[in-house]
Amino acid sequence: MLFSFKCVVLPFSEGEKKRGSPNDDTPHTSRKISQPKICTATFVFMLEILICNQILLIMTKLFNKKKEQEKRRYLRKNITAAEKLVWKYLRKRQICGERFLRQYSIKHYVVDFYCPRLRLAVEIDGETHFEDEAAIQYDKDRQEEIELLGIQFQRFRNEEVFQNLDRVIDTIEAKVKELQIKKE
Repeated sequence: MLFSFKCVVLPFSEGEKKRGSPNDDTPHTSRKISQPKICTATFVFMLEILICNQILLIMTKLFNKKKEQEKRRYLRKNITAAEKLVWKYLRKRQICGERFLRQYSIKHYVVDFYCPRLRLAVEIDGETHFEDEAAIQYDKDRQEEIELLGIQFQRFRNEEVFQNLDRVIDTIEAKVKELQIKKE
């Protein structure tokens, strides 16, 4: 983002002496300063900084929280075989030049892979995701909560990855291309 700004100078009132001059007998508290005039460009700049700071504050509250760091680290060290296969194709900007992150936290959830620029999450679901109704409901609620932040999901089962890895990668690539077109 490009910012332009003007320096705001507080001018002295008519006939006022500069502070610190040797002949200054008046106390500093009686000094009158006229109000600075802030032009529109300066105001817009200050507003842009405020918005950027708020976005950064929101981002640190929603993404890669410090308290989720150990969980993310554990998941990265104990990657499943299916995730490992998919990661070989997602890492180092191999899919349409987009950067994917592994085991990225959003709110208090951790997604397997995430592309921040396109706001795309990719999940590889193992057997534990389908063991009982509670696990299925948890995944559904988790996905809905993350989608409310404008993040799109793509889900694949381990079996899909093992049986037809090319189709999985092609599906991810097609989604990335679709989102790149929308982004432009």
